[in-house]
Amino acid sequence: MAGLRILSLCALLLTLVGCSGDPYSLLMQAARFGDVPGIGKYIAEGYGVNEKTKQGKTPLIIASAEGHAKAIEVLLDAGADIHAQDNNGATAGGTSGSTTPG
Repeated sequence: MAGLRILSLCALLLTLVGCSGDPYSLLMQAARFGDVPGIGKYIAEGYGVNEKTKQGKTPLIIASAEGHAKAIEVLLDAGADIHAQDNNGATAGGTSGSTTPG
């Protein structure tokens, strides 16, 4: 029984930390899975709508990458920065923040 609890705890930690070793907050997880009630709850509890992972991803970038339209709407209504860029320059719209003169 203790072995099962340890295994369950390890699985939970992998879910929260992810394969990259980058910890996700509960808001990030809700955004990842399109959990609109969860997103609302975590924002109300004070989670930062523009918080970033080590890779610079925001909840909006994550929800956008997963195609969760309603989650995107809720995050934008809560003040998510649509222009925020991750460490590679990607935004929620999937474009790089860099432009070339032209």
